[in-house]
Amino acid sequence: MDIDTSRTLFSLPVNQLILPLSTYIQILAYSITGFVIFHLVDRYSNIQGVTSRKRYDSINRYISSFYAYIVLILGSYDYFFRSTQCSKYNDSLYTNCITFSIGYFIYDFIVSYKYGILCGVRTLHHTIVILSEYECLVLNSGGFLITRWALYLEIANPQLQYRFILQNLGKTHTKHYLFWEMFYFASYILSRILYINFAIYFHSNCKNDLTFMMIAEALLLLQSLYLIYYMYKTTRSRLREYKERKSKGISYYWFEINPRVHELHYVQKKKEHADLKKLNQKEKNEEQQQ
Repeated sequence: MDIDTSRTLFSLPVNQLILPLSTYIQILAYSITGFVIFHLVDRYSNIQGVTSRKRYDSINRYISSFYAYIVLILGSYDYFFRSTQCSKYNDSLYTNCITFSIGYFIYDFIVSYKYGILCGVRTLHHTIVILSEYECLVLNSGGFLITRWALYLEIANPQLQYRFILQNLGKTHTKHYLFWEMFYFASYILSRILYINFAIYFHSNCKNDLTFMMIAEALLLLQSLYLIYYMYKTTRSRLREYKERKSKGISYYWFEINPRVHELHYVQKKKEHADLKKLNQKEKNEEQQQ
């Protein structure tokens, strides 16, 4: 059945905003699965030599990568093996994809808050995603858009998570880290090119009754422009760092830290900045205790 564009979230009576109990149970089950996996990884992982905050952040990023691979598989299956569902209401696959995604983001929200790794950007992102996907369940539409988002946007997610994990492990000054950073940048730009191509198709050919999803899409565009600019600046910085290493005859190792990197000016500058940040945080904590 084709989507009725006159029926939006704000045109529904309040009682129709409530989903069936089975849907809430399904979302809860997915969230609980996330907690179980988190604690299993926490128990059996061998992440040592870092602060507890970095350890929990790394574990959570492993699970985020796992989530990304699952939705990539689901998105690929929908793209390659099913006929287009553009302008159609959700079928069982789309509904399950959406409840799985909401369950994951609720899990991630709670774990991030509990272990002190929740930030303002993540709070905003997760709130918008959960509201947008809840809207899709209420209106029984948007599944086609969600699975395409998963297919295109999650391409860069595993690389992003592994880059942060290497940061947490103190491997920033290695060739291993630089490889994953550049891999992330390239895959991110590719994912946005693919998504923009899809967005043009979607808005030209598909009926749409979503509100929060369109807000999310606009914010996604702004975020993408900012991150591409950030990648440009970071790449320029990496080139300057390479020139300094070359001039001083210092090379990065693949997996371990070359002891001579501490002779580099940019490494010393980063260390001074990190030490100052720690000192300011310590003073702030002492003021709060008083």
